[in-house]
Amino acid sequence: MVFNGCQPITTTVDYVPATLRPRSCRGVRGGPDAGTSTLPTLAEVVPGSETWNNRDVLKGQDIVVLVELLATEPGWTIRGVGDAVELAPGPVHRSLGRLADAGLYDAKRRRVVWSAAEEFLLHGLRFVFPARPQGEVRGDPTAWAAAPLKDLVASVDLLPPVWPAADGAVRGLALEPLHPGAVAAARHRPETAERLALLDALRAGDARVRGLAAEQLRQRLQPAIVPV
Repeated sequence: MVFNGCQPITTTVDYVPATLRPRSCRGVRGGPDAGTSTLPTLAEVVPGSETWNNRDVLKGQDIVVLVELLATEPGWTIRGVGDAVELAPGPVHRSLGRLADAGLYDAKRRRVVWSAAEEFLLHGLRFVFPARPQGEVRGDPTAWAAAPLKDLVASVDLLPPVWPAADGAVRGLALEPLHPGAVAAARHRPETAERLALLDALRAGDARVRGLAAEQLRQRLQPAIVPV
């Protein structure tokens, strides 16, 4: 039963919870008890929901920061991480906050939660940050066109996937990186470049490529995994 104003309208639903009935109809025949307020808010029905819209979701730059931390020695600084991925300290700090909210970073211990990061990167990334090669551009090879997959995948593509970059050495199909800073991060450290390329393979590859990328990325994460 639902209500048109204070008059009940019969539907296939025979029962309407009291919290979802118009309170302004209390005391009216066919309606629930008398009162003066309107329908309850979501916060009244679901405690804690008032904070949902205030929570930041993960951004592509957060994944770049996460991967940079995987390749950074203990004692890192926010400024040092930012310089490596072309982000100011403020955005890096906010990225760490979102990563912590997602359970991927332990702010108190200042370290990545390795097991959670592995699970997210291998199994969740392509759904949260999907990617498809686009038009022809000049750029840096990525995904299965870059190390380490380029030696494992016999690609039949005429043009490889690339991160668009004016000074890139290869012409290929544009694959937008997780964040513009990804190109700088990749050029800063070869091991970071490999991880980011593997992430792009997980984002844009077919089942076989994703399987190879997952195996290679797991090998690069495994030595650093520690219990938390």
